[in-house]
Amino acid sequence: MLVSANCGIPGAAGIVANLKIESGLDPASESLGQVGLARWQGPRAVAMTGSVGSGWRSDPGGQIRFLLGELAEMKLRDRVCSASQPETAAGIF
Repeated sequence: MLVSANCGIPGAAGIVANLKIESGLDPASESLGQVGLARWQGPRAVAMTGSVGSGWRSDPGGQIRFLLGELAEMKLRDRVCSASQPETAAGIF
């Protein structure tokens, strides 16, 4: 999904590494008010669940699309996705 969204392999690997730490790559992850792959919380959790919809727990693609949109809004998507090393992408992410 990340690579098909024009994120390079090193950038995608850095994002996935972070999501693995955040949620164990479980899109249905919920704990201490944090939800989803990126463990969104507060207004960001409300925005993600509103954007992805009521099926967010079983829609990792929708969560990734939301995540890429957030990165774009923060002007980080290009930097993360074009990183030449996964470690660099993970650090930016």
